[in-house]
This record gives sequence, C-alpha cells and structure tokens, in this order.
Amino acid sequence: MRGDGKSGLALQAGDRLLALLALAAVLLAALLSALAVLSTGASAQNSQTAALSTAFDKLAADNFGDTAAAIEAISSSGAANAPELLEAIAEGRLLLGSDGKGIFIKSASGKLIDARTSQAAAESSGLKQVRLNNRVRSALQAAMGNIGIL
Repeated sequence: MRGDGKSGLALQAGDRLLALLALAAVLLAALLSALAVLSTGASAQNSQTAALSTAFDKLAADNFGDTAAAIEAISSSGAANAPELLEAIAEGRLLLGSDGKGIFIKSASGKLIDARTSQAAAESSGLKQVRLNNRVRSALQAAMGNIGIL
C-alpha cells in the first residue's frame, strides 16, 4: 500500500461499484420476475376467455352432449364468473338467443346480462333456456361440487 492513501480510496470506490452492480442485478431480477408474473396472469386470462368461448359455442349447439362438455369446460376454466354461470344453468336462468350466438343470464330482478361480457343486455325475444337431461344434470352437480358451490 502506498503512503499517499490513494489505493485505499480506489479500493473503497471499487467496493462501492461492486455493491451498486449487485444492487442493480437484484433490481433487474425483481423486475424480470414481476414481468413474468404479469405475463402469466395475462396468459391465464386469455386461457379462461378461450375456455368460456368454447363452452358458450357448445351451449349454443343445443345438444345434450355438448351441454355436458360445456359445463365441464366452465367449471375447469377458472373464470371468476364460473359459479354464476353454473348456478344460472341449474336454475334455468341461462338463456340462449335465437341467433345461436347470444348467451344471457337472467338476473333475479329479470334483467338480462350478456354472459360473455357481463354487461347489461337489451331485452330480446326468442330466448330459450339451456336444455337439461339427467346426464347433463349429473355433470352440472359434479361441476358445482368441484368448484365448491354445492
């Protein structure tokens, strides 16, 4: 070590630089981790939307086999409104539009809610309930039990 004290200052500056680099690495890792979580959340949301869209298409087919498959898809979708959809089917409040595309939930007050968007919908004529048979009722009970609403 030199007697002028400069090497000690250089060492301190080097230590500070290493500490700053380590801190930057930790912050970068935290940022990348947060981005991964956000990306996973968006991916899960897209997956839920796709699962519900497929289920709605099956319900519109008005076929008992497709209805049972749609119920299973709704219950396993992880969608926040899955319990509401299953309860509406069980209570005869999930209605199909005559165009085959509209799917509505009839609220307790009698208002229509678009099942795809959860927005209020205009009254429509020609709506019919999702048809149930014993096989579909069994699938519905199993699905409701799986997500804890029975």
